[in-house]
Amino acid sequence: NVVCYMGDAVSIGVDAISVDGGTLSYQWHKVTDNGDEPVTDANGANLAIQTNAIGETSYYCVITSTKGENSYTVKSDTVIVTVKDSNDFTPASVEDYL
Repeated sequence: NVVCYMGDAVSIGVDAISVDGGTLSYQWHKVTDNGDEPVTDANGANLAIQTNAIGETSYYCVITSTKGENSYTVKSDTVIVTVKDSNDFTPASVEDYL
């Protein structure tokens, strides 16, 4: 999961390998109250996240391996991206890292 602030440059990604040498394709999806919807033009291993609105949004990637007439699909784990108001920024204390 990712926590960021408005205006941050954020990217999430998946690593995938085709065990049979097939060609991999990707489609990112956003989870909404009305069901999951594909993210427009999000068909690579990485997804740049818009951080212009405060809130939580969940994403996952559907990865398809295609070789000849055969194709296999797997769904990645879901990632929750939390965008906070940059005015609410609180630096971590040193104790947080000990």
